Amino acid sequence: SDVYKRQQLDRPILLLDEVLAVGDYSFQKKCFSYFECEKRKKKTIILVTHSSNLLKKFADRIIWIENGKIKKIGNSSDIIDEYEKNK
Repeated sequence: SDVYKRQQLDRPILLLDEVLAVGDYSFQKKCFSYFECEKRKKKTIILVTHSSNLLKKFADRIIWIENGKIKKIGNSSDIIDEYEKNK
């Protein structure tokens, strides 16, 4: 039911692993709207993605993990710039 779904998503930390790698445009649009709403509520969202565009849009801080180890933690624009230079 919708009430059950809302209860499952009403948590202090939301972990999303490559959620936008699947789904059609309509699904992605709903996800973007949900992310923006949760971000305005100051919720912690852990978004696992390879998409620099998604990170630019939604991330304030980034943990760059490479080969299973933390390479860098910091401001999203700084980390994305460095990542794109090292691709």
